[in-house]
Amino acid sequence: MKRRLLSLALCLVTLLSLTPSVAHAEVLSGFTSKVDYGGYTVPLAFLGRHAAGNAAIAVEMALALWRKGFEIPDEAILAGLAAVENRSSIRVLSQKPLIILDACRTPQQAAALLRVLNMAKVRHMSAVIGLTEEEGAESFLAALETGLTSEEQKKDKSTMPGMGENPFDKVFLVAPAGTEAALAERLTEKARYHFDAVFCPTLAEAVEQAKANSRRGLLVCGSEAIALEAEKLLENR
Repeated sequence: MKRRLLSLALCLVTLLSLTPSVAHAEVLSGFTSKVDYGGYTVPLAFLGRHAAGNAAIAVEMALALWRKGFEIPDEAILAGLAAVENRSSIRVLSQKPLIILDACRTPQQAAALLRVLNMAKVRHMSAVIGLTEEEGAESFLAALETGLTSEEQKKDKSTMPGMGENPFDKVFLVAPAGTEAALAERLTEKARYHFDAVFCPTLAEAVEQAKANSRRGLLVCGSEAIALEAEKLLENR
């Protein structure tokens, strides 16, 4: 058990230091996330290198408990990693058309999402964005465009708003349940510095417009509230 768990932990930790192209080959294949080691295939419920890092932490915690005398079989670790439920973290609802739900609401989360989409060479999507507050929105939108946080953008002077290539042809701003439409209208004005952006009064209208204006599919992001609301809406269609 110790040897196998240690192999898994080392493999997962190694993924964090791989170049994006190698990590893509190891972790992301057709939007299915998995790690292979020593003849075992470990499926992960979450996409992205950050997900591999979280899995590595979980394995390291199991190893720490094992060292304290707890008996944790390999099968329990594998079953635990496979059984984790992904409600709204780069969750792929369908491949054709590509429909993704992501509760990202911070620049760091938006950058992680964009890394996954860029690694998979996704283009010509529409995005439905439902942020619940205005604070931090500019940094979030910039990261969703460039894949860089504010600190990273300061170092990379080549990134200019609205000038780079990214997965989204058009974005649609909507107010999640419990927020005012005026918030989404103000955020739409901010989004226009980065995207072809449109305000929509309802999520249903935003999803319909996003579908109509996309060649590949749609992303719903900005908060867990909007992601889960979209899940219910899409299930009923």
